[in-house]
Amino acid sequence: MLSPGDRVAVAVSGGSDSIALLHALVELAPALGTQTAVAHLNHQLRGAESDTDEEFVASLAARLGLRFLRASFDVKDLAEAHGANLEQAARDCRYQWFTQLMGEGAVDKVAVGHTLSDQAETVLLRLFRGSGSAGLAGVLPVRADGIVRPLLGVTREQARQFLEDRSVSWREDASNADESRDRNRLRHSLMPLLQSDWNPNLPSVLAHTADWARDEEVYWEQAVSKAASGLMNQRDGGAELSVDGLTALPTAMVRRIYRRAIETAQGTLKGIGWDHIEQLRSLGAKSGATGEIHLPGIVAVRSFGTIRIESASARGCTPEFDIAVEPPATVPLPDGKTRLVFQLTNRAGEDRGYNSLRAETLDWERVPSLLRLRGWRPGDSYRPQGRSHTKKLKTLFQESRTPIWERDGWPVLTVPADAGEDTGNPDRIVWTRRFGVAEDFKPRIESRHWLKITEVDHDGSAISVNRMGGASVNT
Repeated sequence: MLSPGDRVAVAVSGGSDSIALLHALVELAPALGTQTAVAHLNHQLRGAESDTDEEFVASLAARLGLRFLRASFDVKDLAEAHGANLEQAARDCRYQWFTQLMGEGAVDKVAVGHTLSDQAETVLLRLFRGSGSAGLAGVLPVRADGIVRPLLGVTREQARQFLEDRSVSWREDASNADESRDRNRLRHSLMPLLQSDWNPNLPSVLAHTADWARDEEVYWEQAVSKAASGLMNQRDGGAELSVDGLTALPTAMVRRIYRRAIETAQGTLKGIGWDHIEQLRSLGAKSGATGEIHLPGIVAVRSFGTIRIESASARGCTPEFDIAVEPPATVPLPDGKTRLVFQLTNRAGEDRGYNSLRAETLDWERVPSLLRLRGWRPGDSYRPQGRSHTKKLKTLFQESRTPIWERDGWPVLTVPADAGEDTGNPDRIVWTRRFGVAEDFKPRIESRHWLKITEVDHDGSAISVNRMGGASVNT
């Protein structure tokens, strides 16, 4: 948890738990080989009382000869701006500031004063809210970001006794008595009732439950990582899951992989409960090839044998586009992911074989002067090179098992409808991504000039496209 040489900032609110943690770490610093600082965040929620808390903590740091780190945020305004409750907004502010302190190199770790009593309350609250075993693990003694909780083995009463034995004072936050807040109501009303009527050792029992669940989570984390590696892919900020792969797994593993996918897609499992995971399981188990559900913060879409989970805030349709193209040219696609490069070449410099690259080459001598690049539209159809009949793009998508989420803004290159057969449409497709050049515009042996079309990613690597499958990058 703490190592020799660590510069540890103790998050001190002025309450008994954080004051006890501060004094304990100051006393232990010579033995631990650590350096202690004091960090205080003023939430500006209680007016003059909040300012008095800050002055109290600053004075304490000065008496102990410790570095004092302070910050102040208008938590109420932040909560209103983000639609969060005050408790969550205050917590988010604190932890963002703690992370900032460590990120800037001001300290190595931040110690917070959560006790065994806090852990018990957390487990009970999460149980009431329908959390699974991951939630029952409670708060972690050591977080990956450097936040540590040294008092998780100490009750709130023991922390206060520690201070009384040393005649150390602390501040009482009047808001902690407000039983309109869930945690306060549980702390002051429900927990004492459960202890008196059911089990006086309930806080310890709940804390041990958290220890048990946490150890199981360590096992599950490894098992889920192994199972997910073969059936979950991260792409374009979302997570994509193989339906067949999920079907072959036990239900317990499937639930956890869905949780992993949600966390991968939006960085948090906040707001996700039992019912939401079960909705995802139903989406994966349904016999139909497609489906879509909306859950807190995310959207899940099934297409063919894949389920894609992505953040609702990040999801958006590619805007309509219709761009004139005058080769040679490089045209960024509106989805911001790739660019199309149009190059005019002489036949003499080209390989005469009909390979996959040739399928991305137009006979420039057959192409009218006006080329336009647009997104595909329902009803679009053309005859790809090598095909005997015209096909709708929708049919080609289905044949190639192109997922629904990949079709948005799919680029097609067109010429005016009078350039060849009359299809009844205002324009005629001469090329489209993945399915290649139209049969009527493929290169001829006698042609002298060709138009080569290459799709490249951000670093300029060409994307080689399988005619009826996915894409890969060639450097």
